[in-house]
Amino acid sequence: MIKNLFIGSDHGGFDLKLQLLNLINEVTCSTSSFVKQHPQYENNTTENEFLSLSEWKPIDLGCFSLDSVNYTDIAEKVCKNLIEENTKETNLNNLQAVSTIDCLQLPSLGLLICGSGQGMAMKANKYSGIRAALVWNETISALSREHNNANILCLPGRFMDQTTAFKCLLKFLNTPFAQGRHSDRVKKIN
Repeated sequence: MIKNLFIGSDHGGFDLKLQLLNLINEVTCSTSSFVKQHPQYENNTTENEFLSLSEWKPIDLGCFSLDSVNYTDIAEKVCKNLIEENTKETNLNNLQAVSTIDCLQLPSLGLLICGSGQGMAMKANKYSGIRAALVWNETISALSREHNNANILCLPGRFMDQTTAFKCLLKFLNTPFAQGRHSDRVKKIN
């Protein structure tokens, strides 16, 4: 099953978003040639992490230029699309009901990028069932999935290079929710 990765950025995250979309496209076209062209990913990233990108269809919900936009509007688009898609596919009326199901089992996740990542994360977390995580390295990205079952990854476009951002995205899309004691904690978030 192909899953949706709803992606949005404001003008502060626009360049990083384009870089990530290009990297995703390169990997899905040819994993082996991608690693040869980008040796910075070879040692820390498994081939399976790259191959998993073929399971995701990136859907760019804006912005589409460097013109100033309100990050809140973009975050709203991503959240509403993610909620609609996941509740429709699971036949549940809200994402709270699936908060302890590993988000990797659901049909959609989100990626939001703004200048600092803070504004997008704050707006996204206003939505019931959304657990948006502001991430700045691979370890935090993995923990946001493993311990918090995050369903939206937020990145700081002005403070993160494309290599780090791409590694964070790969960890986010490949780290399962640990469940167990973390399930009870995630239930209390909602």
